[in-house]
Amino acid sequence: MARFYKNLWAFFFLAGFFLLPVRAYATHPLITDDAFTQGTGNKETEFDMEYSMNEDGQTRQEVYQLKSIISYGVSKNADFVLTVPYWFLHEAGQEADGLSDVTFEYKYRFYGESHFLIALKPGISIPTGHAGLGLGAGRPNYWITLISTLEAKPNLLFHANAQFIYQPNTSGYIEKTFNLTLATAYGFTKKMRLVGNIGTSNNPGTVSLTPKNFILAGLVYSPTGSFDVDGGIKAGFNRPGANYGLLFGLTKRF
Repeated sequence: MARFYKNLWAFFFLAGFFLLPVRAYATHPLITDDAFTQGTGNKETEFDMEYSMNEDGQTRQEVYQLKSIISYGVSKNADFVLTVPYWFLHEAGQEADGLSDVTFEYKYRFYGESHFLIALKPGISIPTGHAGLGLGAGRPNYWITLISTLEAKPNLLFHANAQFIYQPNTSGYIEKTFNLTLATAYGFTKKMRLVGNIGTSNNPGTVSLTPKNFILAGLVYSPTGSFDVDGGIKAGFNRPGANYGLLFGLTKRF
């Protein structure tokens, strides 16, 4: 555990040094993406942490996921997104930690009429994580996400994602995954937003065909117009889902 905290500080130091933030749209702790883009030359960085615990009566698995994410606006309607993840795993007395698989994504908003937006977001992961320790897939993964955002009111947003993932791996897990998620964000004050998320998938990262379902609730606090702090709680609907998860994130804008 001491090694984990030592690497955690190094992770955030290096991420903060290389990924200087400018502007942000995304709402962590939501898992569902939105169809907004940064705009030409603008950037967004996030520093996120998620703790999840799974227990089936025989084994208990704890996972800490740390992510540094930067989005860069390559045009008015398109972003390039880089995610650098770091994981710590604890299961049956065994521990492993290290860099997981780095991902690259390209978000393109192809429709924007009034208060309704639609975007496509293809992505690829690079097998930088140690597959033998459970930190990565061992092979590149590929996906594409269809994203829509509806602004019902100035302080009320709805997001929907449909995602297909092809994830060849060395562990015998399901290789073709389909995710559906819905989310909402409601600003009940100028500085506070309440967010909610539900979703289902055909249980990635396992050999089970039982769907994996989740529900999430959280808050986003913006003490200033350039800084956000957020937190959330996630719970699984059924046995394949995580028993629960805790999420925390920071966003800084200039």
